[in-house]
Amino acid sequence: VMIDFSQVQYLEPGIYRYIVEETPSTEYYHTHGITDDTDRDRVLDVYVIDNGTDASGKPKLKIQGYVLHNMANDAAVLSSGISQQETKANGYLNDYRTWNLTISKKVDGNQASRDEYFAFTVRISDAIPGTKYNITGTFDQTTHVTAINREAHTNPTELIIPGTGTTPSELTQIFWLQHNQNIVINGLAENTHYQVYEDAATLNREGYTPSAVITGDTKTGNNEANTIEMTSLAATGTKTMVEDTGIRNDSEVAYKNIRRGTIPTGIFLTAAPFVSVTVMGGIGAAVVAVRKKKREGSVV
Repeated sequence: VMIDFSQVQYLEPGIYRYIVEETPSTEYYHTHGITDDTDRDRVLDVYVIDNGTDASGKPKLKIQGYVLHNMANDAAVLSSGISQQETKANGYLNDYRTWNLTISKKVDGNQASRDEYFAFTVRISDAIPGTKYNITGTFDQTTHVTAINREAHTNPTELIIPGTGTTPSELTQIFWLQHNQNIVINGLAENTHYQVYEDAATLNREGYTPSAVITGDTKTGNNEANTIEMTSLAATGTKTMVEDTGIRNDSEVAYKNIRRGTIPTGIFLTAAPFVSVTVMGGIGAAVVAVRKKKREGSVV
């Protein structure tokens, strides 16, 4: 905070005292992890000294310095005459508790694609407007074009909640992850809600069986941690959703999709020679057939 004394007219040298009071946070901020400083008041002493006279002979004054100290120390300063420097305060200290959300991706099975990118939609709601989340992790900022993903996509490195003031706001963002990649959304305030879901149409089309394991912000027994709910996790409808009712701890949603197929055994070895002959073309196949008949004594 910048306090401007340029328009203040001091008439005499001395110590001028101001009380600086922090407006307490609203209940909305308190429920979103902000705790105010226990002492909301500060004392600001401004030291004004004699600085000679101007051209007309009038005395000039100037601000030599200032000291900010805690209101709780003010009585001791006045009664004992100790220097305010000994009780100097640097300002206010408010506590802001935030948590991180990790979304990770793995695929498994003999038919699973390790280079395919899967789309994850993240919806953050009941958030403080203007909050910025840094995005870290092992993801590709620009995805590669693959045999399945014909277009490149961009993963953001930060998200900013829209709006101003204290009216809760929300945003929705799509992330693209391959096998063994993850994103970490850093700085979710307490009691901020989030939803994560994967496009079920892709899973249905390609035959993946989805699953998700949640660690961290889960509710057990009678503690006050939040409940994370998984709804429609089977690849039906339009989404496989994981929903948190208000984050209060670091959390990870680990997606693992499985795709397996039955591979025939004992066939390709006996069929291979005939397949290799067949691909030579129609004439070659005919010649082989004729010679085979001659060796068997057939009449051509």
